[in-house]
Amino acid sequence: LLAVTDAYDVSLSVALAVGLAVVGGAIAVGATMGRRVGGLVVLGLVLLAGFAVAAVLPVNLGAGIGDSVARPLDAGDIEDAYDLGVGDLTVDLTNLVLPPGTTEVEADVGIGHLLVRVPEGVALELDGHAGIGQVVLLGQVEDGTGADEHLSVPGPTPDAPVLELEADVGIGEIEVVRG
Repeated sequence: LLAVTDAYDVSLSVALAVGLAVVGGAIAVGATMGRRVGGLVVLGLVLLAGFAVAAVLPVNLGAGIGDSVARPLDAGDIEDAYDLGVGDLTVDLTNLVLPPGTTEVEADVGIGHLLVRVPEGVALELDGHAGIGQVVLLGQVEDGTGADEHLSVPGPTPDAPVLELEADVGIGEIEVVRG
């Protein structure tokens, strides 16, 4: 199923819905022909449960599976968003040179662990959300279902650059640390 989603560039929920429709059709045809369909019913229930989970969770398998590390060095190197479907994503901003004003960074993991390392000497506006799991922003912890955490940290000077981070994980943990 994962190979199909990758090869045809479709979402997991679409692939599961198509599979569920095919199994449902096979059950209908089999039942009208007087065939045993118990095994197909079980398969249909498994696909239905998978579809329900995939529809609820923001898992984009097209964003990749595994471990990924990003280390932008200046604001021009920052991607629109750092995304990973399943696995561990590290966004290391410790050597990032920020221009004056606000710099926005977005990072998302469907299932897994998101670690963001933020630089010293900047103001921070941090927002973290975990559908199911834990959000740890500079030691401040929120966990459970729908864990949301917001943290504002002033810079060392009033005109210090501001790093605005939006971090999301479907199931797993977000961890934001200095340095």
